[in-house]
Amino acid sequence: MTKKHKILMLLMFSILLSSCSTENEDLSGSSLETENSIANAVVVTVVSEQDQPVAKASVLVRPEDFLANASFRAFAETVYGDSSDSPVVESDEASGILNMQTDSLGRLILPKLPSGSYVLEARNASERGMLKTMIIETVEDSISLKLEKSGKLSGKVYLPEGVSSLTVGIRGLDYFVQTDAEGNFEFSSLPTGMLDVVGFVYSIYEMLGANGLPTSMGRFLSVGASSVGVLAGEHLEDVVIGGPLPLPPPVDTIPQDTVVEDTVEQYPWFVFETFEDSTYGWYSSVSEEAEAKLTASSAGLGREGLAAYFTYTNDEYNNWVLMGKAFEPVDFSEVDSVVFYARKGTSPDSQWVSFSFDVWRDSTSGLQNGKAWIHFPLDTVWNRYVVYPDSLVEVDSNYTGGNIGFDAIKANVTNLNFFGGGKGGPYEMWIDDISIYGIKEFE
Repeated sequence: MTKKHKILMLLMFSILLSSCSTENEDLSGSSLETENSIANAVVVTVVSEQDQPVAKASVLVRPEDFLANASFRAFAETVYGDSSDSPVVESDEASGILNMQTDSLGRLILPKLPSGSYVLEARNASERGMLKTMIIETVEDSISLKLEKSGKLSGKVYLPEGVSSLTVGIRGLDYFVQTDAEGNFEFSSLPTGMLDVVGFVYSIYEMLGANGLPTSMGRFLSVGASSVGVLAGEHLEDVVIGGPLPLPPPVDTIPQDTVVEDTVEQYPWFVFETFEDSTYGWYSSVSEEAEAKLTASSAGLGREGLAAYFTYTNDEYNNWVLMGKAFEPVDFSEVDSVVFYARKGTSPDSQWVSFSFDVWRDSTSGLQNGKAWIHFPLDTVWNRYVVYPDSLVEVDSNYTGGNIGFDAIKANVTNLNFFGGGKGGPYEMWIDDISIYGIKEFE
């Protein structure tokens, strides 16, 4: 190597060192600047609505499935400004939970976190900003969070029998509230975007452990969830979680020898499927390279008997995979609701179930094929889901997913389907006790 080449290489190396040094100085306000975090750097910048850096903004990082007040986690001791803006739980890097603040340049460096899906939220007085993202080890990246006016959300949870109040949390965010005795709740300040609002009961009880000594155990029971969109500076009202239990037919107390001229027909309802004998008569169907298997299995997790056990892997385009039942056309025009129970397996990935009323006929029938559907997030515990006609996804100009709307199919429904949602897999899904209210049992 010539002397000229050596000088040139030394000059380039010194410029590179100078560049790295300058970058580190810009981030010196972060209290978590370590060799480990920089080696896998995820730089977060918080900006205002005018795209100006926001110093001393609170940044909270939570796993996508996090629910505040649904575990033994210790409450946070650090208070950021007003107590209403403080984090609920303490930082726990091993679990992907961080409570941080930006430096004077509105930036911070995340320490190394387990790979997975996360929700990042920035807070500053009455403003909020939220971003859902994937974090992968060894990948350098930068994330920008923009603050804007917070939104407000209120609604009602249908309380289970014997429960006077329960908790409502926002999945992936550090918020929770308690309902009143009627199930009403309200969040006064939330980031904008699509949020999963979950109603649940979390209780701690004492029992004897394997060593014979008392130990504390936690019990989590979800009563339902609702996916809603919160807008900046606006109040989203009347969010409903769960649903009222339709009353069973009244007991006939009229003596047998009494003649009744005018009788009132009982409210129509029937159990569509319990899966207690098998999944006979149900089919599974997949798109392209997807895979699925349907059988009956123990419901588990405190639920008696058998349930439909649906395992599946979606193809790379996440097109569709489903289990369903076909029948001759039935008029669902007067249906009040369809109720079913469902849970997922232990996969940490986001997973959902989509319920649909379908019309599938041959070309000679003269009917337009399509569906009307709704999507629910799944949890690892049993949840009760209620499908109302007016809660189904609205039709868009592209008829996304074959959705042509309930009005177009309600008089000639030929299938009830459950789509397994999730990107990739494999996934597990259990479905149980499907009931239909408002129409007579199939002839």
